[in-house]
Amino acid sequence: MSRILVATTSQTGHVLPVLSLLPALREAGHDITFITGSRWAEKLRDKGIRHIPLTGKADYDAADVNVTFPERRNAVPGPDFLDYDFRTLFIEPMADQARAIQGALAEGPAVLICNHMFAGGWPFRLGMPGPKPLAVIALGITPLMSSDPSLAPFGAGLPPATGAERARYAGMQRALDDGPLRPSHLLLNRELRALGAEISPHPFMDATTFLPDHFLQLSVPGLEYPRQHVPRDLRMIGSAPVVPQAFTPPAWWPEVVAARAAGRPVIFVTQGTVARDLDKLLRPTLAALAGMDALVVATAGKMNDAMSEGLPANARMTDYLPYERILPLADLVVTNGGYGGVQQALCHGVPLVLAGLSEDKAEVAARVEWAGAGINLRTDRPSVEQIASAVRRGLQDVALKAGAAALSREYRALDPARELAGVVGEVLARARKPGEQEQRANRPVLQAVSL
Repeated sequence: MSRILVATTSQTGHVLPVLSLLPALREAGHDITFITGSRWAEKLRDKGIRHIPLTGKADYDAADVNVTFPERRNAVPGPDFLDYDFRTLFIEPMADQARAIQGALAEGPAVLICNHMFAGGWPFRLGMPGPKPLAVIALGITPLMSSDPSLAPFGAGLPPATGAERARYAGMQRALDDGPLRPSHLLLNRELRALGAEISPHPFMDATTFLPDHFLQLSVPGLEYPRQHVPRDLRMIGSAPVVPQAFTPPAWWPEVVAARAAGRPVIFVTQGTVARDLDKLLRPTLAALAGMDALVVATAGKMNDAMSEGLPANARMTDYLPYERILPLADLVVTNGGYGGVQQALCHGVPLVLAGLSEDKAEVAARVEWAGAGINLRTDRPSVEQIASAVRRGLQDVALKAGAAALSREYRALDPARELAGVVGEVLARARKPGEQEQRANRPVLQAVSL
């Protein structure tokens, strides 16, 4: 029986996409151990998956990172915010992450699968002493973060360069690498040296993409920019399958089904699991759509009680709705741009209105706009008027619906669980050929190619 170690940071949006891909590996007979935060112990036990909890700095409370790290709450989206997250959420925990993996490797050889923000797999690619995984397979759970001559720096939310923009984008990238993003690169190298590894040839964002042996992006080609520089083993594998959740329909749920059947627009509004300031999007959206002949369905998470009174007559609200239940009934999604939720909407061919700038949300919105499947408001505090105008357009624009439908066809043509299982099989086959395994372990971490 082949051993697989799965390691992720503890955020819900990092664990669930990876967890959804594991049934196929278990069915193939692989022995799986999941290394992540202690908060996931019960869920993993219920699924019959062995759990090794992260410890030390790696086991921070990720249920709400703005509570765990209160200084983050008032941070302004931009390069300094990204650098803070890179250092605090991903680089400082790296040593404890790597030690947890090494402890598991002491039990025998294993393949390592991790999300691309889990830095604990990188020291193994950079010569850290001790046992190493047979391969490090990274799953991309945000838009591709690595720099490229044809693209603006990640986080800028700008489309690919045309002509003279290349020089401007290159200057922006140099300014970021030498300025706001330099602290995270310096910290990354200090942490790597402390582990006995070589320093990284890449700053943090490039390292996410170029250091793993294999990079499997949870997306489709139509939602990712063309690039000049890509990892040797980059593959687009589609969106992570939805893990079915228990669902007790709210009393008003038949109204949603009836609206869809009658051709009345159903608009789904969500702020995801990280952004909790409902004044940014949820409240202005409800106000913007109050007089529209549409049924507005909104989720407010734990803030539902504070929002449930005084709703417009055409709005219904609950704390949570499974995507697989609401998206087949929705005509439009209004969201701040969480990557997983956006991709689920596009899997169902639903166009979007996006208003988000924090984390990776500016990049998600820019890609959806570039793909012709949504409207990017380029702000995380849209006005009532902006939202109303965008929603009217989103419901009427045939081109947006066609763009979303085209991406839906791409998603439905891919099976991410099968793709991951195939790469694991390739790694295990090479492991039976020691010469080939050694040659691969010494390959360059970056190869420039033309798409």
